[in-house]
Amino acid sequence: MVLSADGSHGSRRERSTTLLDSVGLGGRYHHHPSQLSGGEQQRVTIARAIANTPSLLLLDEPTGDLDSKNSEIVMDILVKLNEQGMTLVMVTHDMSLKHLAHRVVHMRDGKVFHDEMINEQQHAAARRDLNEAARQHACGLEADDAVGESSTEAGTGASPAPDAQPRITMRKARDYRMCQPQKTQ
Repeated sequence: MVLSADGSHGSRRERSTTLLDSVGLGGRYHHHPSQLSGGEQQRVTIARAIANTPSLLLLDEPTGDLDSKNSEIVMDILVKLNEQGMTLVMVTHDMSLKHLAHRVVHMRDGKVFHDEMINEQQHAAARRDLNEAARQHACGLEADDAVGESSTEAGTGASPAPDAQPRITMRKARDYRMCQPQKTQ
């Protein structure tokens, strides 16, 4: 990772560690690229790109080669960077990501053919969905984990008792509060 020459070796190392922590790779400091998954490699790329705190980040298909889980993790990181004030310009063919943006410029044959503003309600709904997916990944939830009243008892196919409390399986969560069922209003 290339950091600006400001500060001592120790402060640059601390900054590198903080950046890797911020993209969820705290336990992978000493791994070589070949020992990282595609999603982990993409997160290292993001950490390197933001190392010197740019005001603008250009992204070319940041989720193009990733599975859905890693795509959600990467997009969660990028949306958080945008919420912290960083401008992101992303090129993608994945139209499912458009509601995470504030503005979408559609191009065809190298020319702009449609400029679309995403309304705040659509953006907020997409962000809530992404937050929930990221929370589930952080908590190690699997598709068959019972969560809420609409789910079946894990692995049995039976409906939960009417008074049953939602159950969450926690495997890798660093913060227990993050893994609590979200209350709906």
